[in-house]
Amino acid sequence: MKCLLRLGIVVWLICGAFLSAQSNSSSTLRNYRYRLSTRSQESKFANEISPTALVGGTRYEVETDARGRTTRVAVMRNDQKLSEILYRFATEANLPSEYESFVAGEKTGVVRIQRDEAGNRSREDYFTVGGSLTRYEVYSYKLDPVENAHYAAEGKKTGYDVLYYSAKDTLIRDTQYLSSGPLDYVEIEFDDGTGHKKSRQQFKHGELSSTASYTYNADGDLVRTDVYDANHNWYSADEFNDNLRTKRIYQVKGERRELQYTYDEKRWLKESALYYKGVFVCRFVYERLPDGTAKRTRALGPNGELWAEYPDMQITDVKINGEALDGESIIHKTGNWWNPQSATGANGPIEILTDTMGVDFGPYLQQVVLASVRKNWYNLIPDSAKAPIEKKGKVIIEFSILKDGTVGGMKLVSTSGDVELDRGAWGGITASNPFRPLPDEFGGQYVAMRFTFYYNPDKADLAGAPASPTKTSSNYYNPDSALPANPPKTSSKSGITVSISQPYGIEVPIGGSEIIVATVTGSTNTAVKWSVTGSGCSGPACGTMSGDLYLSPKVLPSPPLVMLTATSQADSTASASVMVQLVQPNASR
Repeated sequence: MKCLLRLGIVVWLICGAFLSAQSNSSSTLRNYRYRLSTRSQESKFANEISPTALVGGTRYEVETDARGRTTRVAVMRNDQKLSEILYRFATEANLPSEYESFVAGEKTGVVRIQRDEAGNRSREDYFTVGGSLTRYEVYSYKLDPVENAHYAAEGKKTGYDVLYYSAKDTLIRDTQYLSSGPLDYVEIEFDDGTGHKKSRQQFKHGELSSTASYTYNADGDLVRTDVYDANHNWYSADEFNDNLRTKRIYQVKGERRELQYTYDEKRWLKESALYYKGVFVCRFVYERLPDGTAKRTRALGPNGELWAEYPDMQITDVKINGEALDGESIIHKTGNWWNPQSATGANGPIEILTDTMGVDFGPYLQQVVLASVRKNWYNLIPDSAKAPIEKKGKVIIEFSILKDGTVGGMKLVSTSGDVELDRGAWGGITASNPFRPLPDEFGGQYVAMRFTFYYNPDKADLAGAPASPTKTSSNYYNPDSALPANPPKTSSKSGITVSISQPYGIEVPIGGSEIIVATVTGSTNTAVKWSVTGSGCSGPACGTMSGDLYLSPKVLPSPPLVMLTATSQADSTASASVMVQLVQPNASR
């Protein structure tokens, strides 16, 4: 009898559970070909298809409850579920108040929805599974369009759209304004029956700069876009496979530039690789929050070195100097990323860092800059770099050449660690000032460049680079970054260190003065002894130090460079130096 009673209870529980499931199973499942956007920001679906139909491309599996509310939307492709959204409703509400998102079967985040009195979405907050806000969007409803503003989690506005809708209440035009200003924007036209993009126009400074057309296959998948300039000349195309962009091709002044894209298992963009003339330039890698929001993009050079960072953005393409086409950027390395010009080719010792505006600077660099600097530098190479001592070192200096050939804005980027070697390289440029004027066809006011000097490198033949003439060596492009502005400070065995805070290569007019601060650490005796030397002067002709004040001479020495050295009075093996460039009054830059 006890066994029968127990069996009866089990049967009742099973039946009760089935009935409960039945009471919640009054939902309807339909499949559609297209997903459309409406003015209230709720999705609308079109072109219903049978769930058993053998069709290619993307379809949307939509589940509604007994009240007709959409409770689930899944994106299906080749009978696989790519992503899914589960909607949640407040008590008795007809529209969702939040939804959970899933990608590749994994929950990626939660979106909470705020609405206005008419029921339109007024704000959406995007959260990770752990509850951290990643970004949010705000909608403003005007008489005709809807404005959609995008914000990063901390409140920084990253852009905004103005959305227009047809009489069918489906999106037909999206004007996307870029963070660079109100005159820079993109207009995209949509088909109000399929939601597919029909065309795109991009405007810069209020002027049309490019247009794009879209090509779809029979399954409705985007397979190609073609981009034309303002005169309708083709210059770029995107190729798609499995509804993912795989390649972008450009023709830049007759040369091919290409971007290749790879994706992770969630179909999120993982990496973009940039090539120019078939040669790898750099790659863009993406850091994402768990919901897929781009946290930042990093551009990495051929050796994995950091070239640039782009915060709160997924950047897939850049201008010629590495700046993002759209949005803000923090540039760590500037220059003609995919089209470097140098005196000896892509691996030459001179690299132009600014836009050449289509002008070939190769002859000017080779015949004017390199020839003059090499001649003057060879005359200034110190004995320590010659046989039999043959000190080694590499010096990198950045400077500008103005339209009239005048040198400006010199900066020591990488020191050799030896004052004499640095001074010789620096003097090679200053002694060449001024150069011949820039090419007449160049419309800019200046070009900035980076010059690399090698002293006695170990590799074979520099292929024209200005290596010191005591040895042959081989040139290689390996720019350094984040190096100290001054030669390294020296520390004695006693632990005493001397350092100088002023920038290396500081300019002081003749007959002028400059405060030079030396700091001693590791000793209670912080006094230093100063010495002033120069290859083109001696004694007072190089200037003098009075305490921390450098008094420059009244006559310009040749070369106009002096070295100030501070030596610890507590330990003569601890010292630091700074190079000073002397200039004519009112010529300091």
